[in-house]
Amino acid sequence: MADYQFGSGSGEALFDGDLNIVKSKKTYKIRHVYHKEELIATLRASDGVLVLGREGARRLHGYLPYPQNRVIVNEEAEPFAVEGKSIFAKFIIDCDSDIRASEEVLIVNSKDELLAFGKSILCGPEMMDFNTGQAVKN
Repeated sequence: MADYQFGSGSGEALFDGDLNIVKSKKTYKIRHVYHKEELIATLRASDGVLVLGREGARRLHGYLPYPQNRVIVNEEAEPFAVEGKSIFAKFIIDCDSDIRASEEVLIVNSKDELLAFGKSILCGPEMMDFNTGQAVKN
């Protein structure tokens, strides 16, 4: 699932080590994956998409080559990203052109330091075309 969503080899990068898998008590399907007490990802029941936790975003950032799955924001937007606020397209200086709308993305600065992670509202080319509007929701 992770390889399909984030690219080949992402599953091994995300789910390496001693994992704790939490299943739904009602459906017995996987809901959350933890490493010790750090959330790696949640499997969204409605569509089977992996939603990253902080540890998952950190692992994925360390594995994926720059600029894959990244939204690069300017210095002005960095504090907002770190606080978990939405990023507007006018603050995006670059992004992976393969990003699709509603996809889980990594939000980084120009030095490729991980600031946050979230769900894209726009696809990659749209992020670069628009200079106003909300592009990523944390």
